[in-house]
Amino acid sequence: MDGNLINYSMIGKHIKIARKARHMTQEMLAEKMDVSLGYIGQIERGDKLLNLERLAQVCLILQVPIEDMIAGCVDQEKESIPAINVLTQEKVDAIHTLLKGQPGKVVNMVTKVVYDIVTGLDAPENEG
Repeated sequence: MDGNLINYSMIGKHIKIARKARHMTQEMLAEKMDVSLGYIGQIERGDKLLNLERLAQVCLILQVPIEDMIAGCVDQEKESIPAINVLTQEKVDAIHTLLKGQPGKVVNMVTKVVYDIVTGLDAPENEG
């Protein structure tokens, strides 16, 4: 199989969005993870492949469930979730702007609602 099954660039984008939503700089995240600033940049660009330990550490620091961080990042899933494919950086930035400064509870609630909507797109409709 050519390439990675996991889209590390997408995970990096998710990390960057979550970090910014927490008003955290790359430097702050690097310090909390006890890694270099360059390492954080590589992760966010998708140049560095994260193992599960590091991903779990990032998720704990950023207070994001690991399943939310990897949602839409497995190549096979991307084809089955059309909404993920149409998420442009502009739309992501607009959502980020709306959530900027909101309490973590609000951000988590919005994230869950969006996740539920996107993952429910292919669910069979309830009958009668």
